[in-house]
Amino acid sequence: MEFIKNKQNISALIIGNEILSGRRKDAHLVNTTNALSQRGLRLSEALFIADAMDNLSSAYNYLLAKNSIILSFGGIGATTDDRTREAVAKVLNLKLEYHPQGLAILENKFKDNLNDERKKLIEFPVGSTLIPNPINEIPGFSIKNIHCVPGFPQMAEPMINWVLDT
Repeated sequence: MEFIKNKQNISALIIGNEILSGRRKDAHLVNTTNALSQRGLRLSEALFIADAMDNLSSAYNYLLAKNSIILSFGGIGATTDDRTREAVAKVLNLKLEYHPQGLAILENKFKDNLNDERKKLIEFPVGSTLIPNPINEIPGFSIKNIHCVPGFPQMAEPMINWVLDT
């Protein structure tokens, strides 16, 4: 956490068409500000964006240029509109690969029902580390200053707490 305290910018990037359309209410902002406050930290900004590659790439580039620690919520599922992992790989000029530890988690969880769609859940930029998910075991990922967790608040909240404490 000392690393984070020495950084000037902590940003939340909240991704999802369902939040922007009002179909789902955001809980990430309040959960994140509470988690940071408990650790003597605060957000410097929060961005709400749609699940679109141009939006994602622009947002990550903007925040990386400011040397922000990026707490990114959403867009890491297995559906075609989940583009976060691709955008992170693109802005960092990295390839995507199935994370070996993530693959082991999925093999244990799904056994004979592990298919290509489910494997997409652990396809992360090369060099990523895993963020454990205590709710359903499917991890998020961290690379450089970017920490990506699911868009479901009940999963995201303990995962961000883990990031902040680790």
